[in-house]
Amino acid sequence: GDEGGHVIVETNYRVYAYTTSAVEVEILRLFTRPDYRLPNLYVGMLTRECVLQALGSGISADQIVQYLRTHAHPQCRKTPGPAVPPTVSDQIRLWARERTRVREAAAVLYCDFPTGGGMYDTVAAAAAERGVLLWEDREGARLAIAAEGHEHMREVFRRIRAGEM
Repeated sequence: GDEGGHVIVETNYRVYAYTTSAVEVEILRLFTRPDYRLPNLYVGMLTRECVLQALGSGISADQIVQYLRTHAHPQCRKTPGPAVPPTVSDQIRLWARERTRVREAAAVLYCDFPTGGGMYDTVAAAAAERGVLLWEDREGARLAIAAEGHEHMREVFRRIRAGEM
């Protein structure tokens, strides 16, 4: 492509790249699904799966958006507003955030607390105070405690049963 840029991104996530460079096409294929390949045109689609695959291989959402902006076609730069539609750049960032929405941790699930007596509240408070409470469901009286806090929680249960708490 020329120094002025060669990539057009539409709000429907379609990407057009006017290039004959195999390297440019392969870079685009890292985060787009290829639809068509003509001698001087690559047409691809930004999809959730392709973007997540790129993110998994170490490419950040900001790098994808920056690449598309840096290589934007001159006509896209002339129009008012950003060269990459905000809906597209926002969606790429949202897909990236999906990966960090849930984290994995070794845990022990505590459930089946006796009703009344406040045992659930006492145990939840002790876990939170110790910093080992990962998740709680007050309505269902369930707690997820980090595995490293399990022994401490056993001691809390022992003290509750002995009437010390």
